[in-house]
Amino acid sequence: RPDGAEWGGRFVIPTVSELPGGRRLPGGSVGRRRRIQRWRSDERGTASVEFILIAPFLLLILFASVELSRAWFTMNLMTTAAREAVRAAVVAAPAQVAAVGNARLTQMLGAGNYSGGVTCTLNGAGVCGQDSRVTATISMNFNTVVPNLLWMIPQPMVLQQTASMTFENW
Repeated sequence: RPDGAEWGGRFVIPTVSELPGGRRLPGGSVGRRRRIQRWRSDERGTASVEFILIAPFLLLILFASVELSRAWFTMNLMTTAAREAVRAAVVAAPAQVAAVGNARLTQMLGAGNYSGGVTCTLNGAGVCGQDSRVTATISMNFNTVVPNLLWMIPQPMVLQQTASMTFENW
C-alpha cells in the first residue's frame, strides 16, 4: 500500500519494512517502545539475584545443622563414657570404685576435656558395697567452630550426662 492510504475507514501506518529504502519512522517511538518492552521482559541474571538473596539462609541452615550434629555426637560420646565408667566401677573392688570409674572416663574422654567423676553412695552399713549406687556425672563445655555465625547457640554450651547402676561386686 502507498504511504497514507486509507483502508476500510482507518488510516494504515506503514511498518519499518514498508518504508522505501528501509528507512525508520521519524522519532523512533516504535523502536523505543520495543526496547523498553524487551528490557522489562529480559530475565537474564534473575537466578543470580535470587541465589544471592537465599544463599545466606541456606548457609546458616547448613552450618547450624553441622554444629548441632557435632553437639549430638559429643552428647552420645558422653553418654557412652558415663555408662562404661559406671559399669567398670560397679564390678571393681569396693575401695577402688572411684579410681576405676574415673580411669575409664579419662580413657574414653581424654584428660582435661570434662569435669565430674564417679562416686559411690554409701549403703546402710556406711560402706560402698551391696545396695550402694555408683553414679557417674560428667559435664563438658561444647564450643561451636563458627561462634559469630551461629549466634543462636549459647557459647559455651554446657553438656551434662549422668549414669547410675547398683554396686555388683559383693
